[in-house]
Amino acid sequence: MFKKILLFIFLVSATLGTYGQEKENSEFNLMPWPQKIAVNPGNFLIDKDFQVVIKNGSDHSSRIYKASTRFLRYVTDKTGIFIDEGFPRTGSDEAGKASVMISFDSEAHLEIGMDESYEMSVSTRGIEIKSPSDIGAMRALSTLLQLITVRDGAYVIPNVLVMDSPRFPWRG
Repeated sequence: MFKKILLFIFLVSATLGTYGQEKENSEFNLMPWPQKIAVNPGNFLIDKDFQVVIKNGSDHSSRIYKASTRFLRYVTDKTGIFIDEGFPRTGSDEAGKASVMISFDSEAHLEIGMDESYEMSVSTRGIEIKSPSDIGAMRALSTLLQLITVRDGAYVIPNVLVMDSPRFPWRG
């Protein structure tokens, strides 16, 4: 009798443990999972005119410029689509051409407790990333890359609103 009770307790705890590990929306395979993600109908289509614009006008040696360039390379590698403009553009005058518009308040000094939060909005018209720091914008680009998927034979990014910040003041 005792063995049956133990077996029952084990099975119940194993079952409850697996349900506790499920995420709010299993449609996306994101790591780390954002604090908030809201899915809207529709998708943003990735094509040869895909372009990243850094609104703050960062120079070519900045972290965000280099990260945006890497992001564009990863998009090309992942989709096989040759993007006409392989480098990000800078300045607010380029905003009308942007597929991805990045804006941030300041370039962060790397230290424990810096603000890495971001808000990313994807719609059929474009993608907007806002962050208090360039590091937060870089985290958003990583999430955006993970959201690329194939639907009806085309590479798309689902229309989502993502708000995220690190759960702990350190990484690693």
